Amino acid sequence: MIITASGTSILGGIVIRLPIGPDECVAFQPTERRVDRAAWQTCNVHDVEAKAVSKAEGLEDERGGMGKPLHVYYVVCYINVVCYIGVTMLELQQVSKTYRSIPAVENVSFTLRPGEILGYLGPNGSGKSTTVKMIIGLIKPTRGKVVYEGRDIRDDLAAYRAQLGYVPEEAQVYTHLSGLEYLQLVGRLRGMGERLLETKARGLLQLFGLEHAQYSPMENYSKGMRQRVLIAAAVLHDPKLIVFDEPLSGLDAVSALLFKDLLILLAREGKAILYISHVLEVVERVCERVIVLSKGKVVADAAPRELTALMELPTLESVFAQLVQQTDTSRVAEQMVEVMKVRHA
Repeated sequence: MIITASGTSILGGIVIRLPIGPDECVAFQPTERRVDRAAWQTCNVHDVEAKAVSKAEGLEDERGGMGKPLHVYYVVCYINVVCYIGVTMLELQQVSKTYRSIPAVENVSFTLRPGEILGYLGPNGSGKSTTVKMIIGLIKPTRGKVVYEGRDIRDDLAAYRAQLGYVPEEAQVYTHLSGLEYLQLVGRLRGMGERLLETKARGLLQLFGLEHAQYSPMENYSKGMRQRVLIAAAVLHDPKLIVFDEPLSGLDAVSALLFKDLLILLAREGKAILYISHVLEVVERVCERVIVLSKGKVVADAAPRELTALMELPTLESVFAQLVQQTDTSRVAEQMVEVMKVRHA
C-alpha cells in the first residue's frame, strides 16, 4: 500500500484516495493490534514497516511528471496481513420490529465491518433476540433494512445465508443424530462436497475434543458438548459473517478459553462477528466495540474503553449497570436475604 503526499493510496493496483496527508500518516501499532482512524480506515496488521522514499527513487506523482523530489509514505505488509478500508459487511438501517403495535426494537442502526468483533448487549427483554432474528432472516423488520455487502438481505435470502454462520442461544439439535452426522447434515444442506465435508467435520470434532463421541447420539451429550457441535457447525462452511448468541453457555473453562482464542483468530481472518453475551468480562476483553440496547433502543455504541472513560467507571459491567439498570440491585438482594430468613408468617 502506497500513500502519497496528497493522501492517495495505491493498493493492489487500485488507487484509493484517503483524507490524510503525509504529516498525518498513522503510526501502526504492534503485532496483532488494530488501527482505526477517520473515514473508517482499518487494518489488521501482523508485521508492518513504514518507510519514506523520495521521488528521486523512481516514484512519479499522480500527474506522471518528474518535478522536484516529493516524499511519499508506503507501508510494507508482510505475510498474514489483511487491510480493510471503508468496507461495511453488515448494516442495520433504522430497523424496527413491532408486535401488535408494541415495539420490540426501535430504530436500531449500526454497521459491522470485516475483522471486527461487535458486542451486542442488553438486559432480558431489551430486543437482542428480536434483532438477531432479523439479522439471520428469520423474521422481517416492520420498518428499516438489514443490508449485507450493500444489498438488502431479503433480495436473495438464500445467498445471504450461505455466507452466514450462527450459534443460537439455545442448543437445539437433532438429538438422535451423532455429532458427526449432525455436521454432515449441516454441510450437505450448505452444498459442501462429500470429501471436503468429511475432512472438515472430523477435523473440527477432533479439535473440539469430541472425537471420542463423534458416533454417539447427541442425546447422550452434555450441554457443553452440544454447544461445541453447534460452534463447529457455524464455522464449518467458512462463513464471512458469524453471529454468536451466548456461545459460552455450558462450556467448561478449557472450552471457553479455546473459544475466546478462536474468536480472535476468526476476526484476524477477516470475519465479521456479532457477539451477544451476558458475560461482560469476556465482551470487554474481546470486543473492539459494543452496542448497549435498552427497551428496544440503542443507548450506547462505542469501544469499551471509551465507555468506561466517558462515564468515569472502572469496568464495562458497571457502565452496563448504569445504562440499563432500573432497580437498586444491592437493595433487592438484601430484601431477598431478609425474606429467606423469615421463620414465622
